[in-house]
Amino acid sequence: MSSPRLKEYVEGCLESGTCEAVVVDLDTCPAMDSTFMGTLAGLAGRLMEREGRLAIVGLSDRNRDSLVDLGLDAILEMENEDGASEWSNDLEAIRNGLKDWDGARDGAAAAEEVLEAHRKLCEVDDRNHKKFDAVLDVLEKEVSARQAG
Repeated sequence: MSSPRLKEYVEGCLESGTCEAVVVDLDTCPAMDSTFMGTLAGLAGRLMEREGRLAIVGLSDRNRDSLVDLGLDAILEMENEDGASEWSNDLEAIRNGLKDWDGARDGAAAAEEVLEAHRKLCEVDDRNHKKFDAVLDVLEKEVSARQAG
């Protein structure tokens, strides 16, 4: 799943008032980039504002370490290291009901989403500024240039 699709889905649920919990299954995801993790951070915040929650299941050691390294374990519900979660019994049925999505975003919208995702990572944990300040600078310039042109 892509960051824009996940964001679109959760925002749709929030708008309809049908969103108490969102479960993101990373079982087939070998690694996450910072944009995706920033999107998770932003969505977790939006859900918490409405007393909802964002749960992560199917975590590999690498993905768990990445989330913890960026401080996201403070705002995400993550399954136990043994894979146990309240969603464990339902995962197979949920996975079987999923459909592929092939949507795309234009360049300007994508740049803005990447910028927003990295800003969220810095909001979650101040230590992330060291990791992403240079990225933020480049992205801010790119977004400004796209908006001006």
